[in-house]
Amino acid sequence: MVSANISSPGTDPVPASGQSCKLEPDETPTWLAAAFVGHKWQSLRSCSLRVGSEGGAGLDLEACDFGYLVDAVEATPGQEPSLSAGSVVIAIDGVQLFGLEEEAMEAAFGSRFCDAARLMLADADELRKAKASAEAPAAEMLEVGGLVMQSLPPRKRRRQRAADCNNGGDSGVPEECDDDGQPAETTEDQISRCLKEKEIRQFEFMDHTADVILHSWGRTLTEAFSQVCVAFFSYMTELDTIDMVTSVEVEAKGHDMLDMLYHLLDEFLFHFGSTYVILRRVEILELDETNLRVRARGFGERFDLSKHPQGTEIKAITMHQMKILTETTLMTEDGSVLRKESAMEGGSGKLGFPFECYVLVDI
Repeated sequence: MVSANISSPGTDPVPASGQSCKLEPDETPTWLAAAFVGHKWQSLRSCSLRVGSEGGAGLDLEACDFGYLVDAVEATPGQEPSLSAGSVVIAIDGVQLFGLEEEAMEAAFGSRFCDAARLMLADADELRKAKASAEAPAAEMLEVGGLVMQSLPPRKRRRQRAADCNNGGDSGVPEECDDDGQPAETTEDQISRCLKEKEIRQFEFMDHTADVILHSWGRTLTEAFSQVCVAFFSYMTELDTIDMVTSVEVEAKGHDMLDMLYHLLDEFLFHFGSTYVILRRVEILELDETNLRVRARGFGERFDLSKHPQGTEIKAITMHQMKILTETTLMTEDGSVLRKESAMEGGSGKLGFPFECYVLVDI
């Protein structure tokens, strides 16, 4: 971690208020250059923060190793185009957020949060790649058909597990427990239960100009969500070659249903890039359509080229052309409309499966 002095503004470049600009190599702050020696930044930029009359900036932020990851930007009060989802705020008014613990980061950001505060930004993808490159000598490497993959840095989550489920200190309640204070399933219990359940494959791959569209369907929205996640892993290898020896749990949220699905798949992509665990089955543990939060668990094992046939690597999830269909509505980036026949949406239309997901992925 890079140490920070949050009591003084430092020497970072601060362009005139209201301007958004890309920073040149000689404008890279010394603390960032020291953290990623030799890296030539492509996405490093600065912009002016807009805070509305009611004191809000319309930003959904998540603390991570690099600063504040921008999960979503609301229409009001409106931010400059450079301050978009996927950006990371690494400094504010010349004070670095990069490398700070969450409490220190919150204090540094909060004390300088105001209209026209100057933000320094970089894309999350470039930051992760820069860190992976900086740690390359010690990082675990995996070569798949000439493609070298490298582990990614872990994210700090918004919420951490309490010491015990009842927040009662020495209450005798096991540390690993469910919301009712009962002992939670072990990984072995989860896998055993999953093996007893019928395995379903309700998805297909649809051609696109340079990428591929994952299309899933289900009797419920939960089923359609789980199947599009299974389709994601199926595109990278043959599912039947995967043994279920471990489990993975992820959580995501969004500003709408499409954004929530995007972040769910992105969490699974990030986890695969970090651990190389490839999944055969995925179950949706919670799908909160009101608060736009989803929690999922997958079962699989570590990818092994000698066992798992090489499919096609999925590099990124995209929002472009994403669709979610329910019994009555079609949700797209342009909003929700009344649903028409499934054939109108480019899929095959499955009788008895009114819920569908379409996700374009970058390969």
